[in-house]
Amino acid sequence: MPKKKRRGNEYIQELERQLQKSAKQKDDRRVCDLCVELGDEYRRVGDLHDALSYYRKSVELAEKLKICENAVFAHRAIAEILVDPSIFFHKIFVIIV
Repeated sequence: MPKKKRRGNEYIQELERQLQKSAKQKDDRRVCDLCVELGDEYRRVGDLHDALSYYRKSVELAEKLKICENAVFAHRAIAEILVDPSIFFHKIFVIIV
């Protein structure tokens, strides 16, 4: 029976724990996958700064490990976030205020 997928902060915390464990084990492939998942979750909850950070980490690892699927997915997610006009407007508004 598949595990029920948790959402929000609880799920992010679990992914962070898995990421730390995988990093200690030097499992770069798993770290790369978890960075994509964390990027997705942070994006879903609206924390675009952390989402971009994790997607960028994933791109770096994916290119190093030649994991094309992760690299393409993360590049696309980064592009989608950066071209969203509402994000651009929000950044300008925050700077002005």
